[in-house]
Amino acid sequence: ASVACKHDYYLRRYYTTRVRTVIGIERQVVGRHKNGSAVPIGMRISEYVCAGGDIVYIGFLKSIARQKELHAAEQLNIRIEEMATLPMIAIDTLGTVLRFNRASEACFGHNSVDILGSNVKMLMPEEHARFHDSYLANYRRTGVKKVIDVVRHFTALRKTGEEFKIEIAVKQISANDFGLSNTYIACARDITEELARAQIDKANTIRANLSPIPIVGIDAFGKVIKWSRAATRVFGHDESEVLGHNVKMLCPPAIAEQHDQFLETYRQTGRRKIIGKEVALTALNKDGGSIPIRALIREVVQKGTPSTYIGYLVDISEERQIEEKIRNG
Repeated sequence: ASVACKHDYYLRRYYTTRVRTVIGIERQVVGRHKNGSAVPIGMRISEYVCAGGDIVYIGFLKSIARQKELHAAEQLNIRIEEMATLPMIAIDTLGTVLRFNRASEACFGHNSVDILGSNVKMLMPEEHARFHDSYLANYRRTGVKKVIDVVRHFTALRKTGEEFKIEIAVKQISANDFGLSNTYIACARDITEELARAQIDKANTIRANLSPIPIVGIDAFGKVIKWSRAATRVFGHDESEVLGHNVKMLCPPAIAEQHDQFLETYRQTGRRKIIGKEVALTALNKDGGSIPIRALIREVVQKGTPSTYIGYLVDISEERQIEEKIRNG
């Protein structure tokens, strides 16, 4: 409405000054549909002088509503990518980097302005990089997917030259979806620490299984995550029967009822009652029988993950029997 009421004034000003402000210039404006709704349009006004000297103006108009929607979606996608905690990298069919979000910068060490427009193989060690262009060419020619839609582990390269392991999933955005060229989106995850922890955990499992002392590990909520062979020997449960279950299955009913609350209180307050101390407890075996044990509970703290707890549980049944014989003379 504000433009409409001034339109006659704009025409009179042009007749007087002949200064062009819109004629011959392609502009984006908002039009009004018959139903009253606003319509974004691209407009170009041309001036024509007729044979009799009369001047007419012809406007070439096209709806840009779809273009505006795509632009808004593009801006939203960019913001989502920048907020993502995982590295997200987009390339074209030739391997040229089109997107490189902030998480990618933190992971690989490259600034986005330095890598956009470059070939993505700069993020790979030489033994992989030298084949990457041919991989893309083969896919363009055959359409046979080898890495697309598959989650796999891969060796990547930081700006410093350090090689590291990532988990990567690649998706294809088809040209038919948006009228653009094919694009490949990769979501990556640095699994360096995860693999290191897995190696440590594997070594710990081997040591635990060699130990004559029953070793039981639980997570912060009491779920059993480690069960040694000696634990099977003492308590009777196979590993498959306890992993993923709450450790309170080994506790007498009076303790089992409160065990979850004990863990919750420790998570909230950090006040230790038995952690780090050797204490005498009673446990239950698979048949429901009571077993006197001497327990030492250790907390395992790893950066970025909730605490876990390792219990060294010594069966002291024989000790108790000997004590009982001594008391009875």
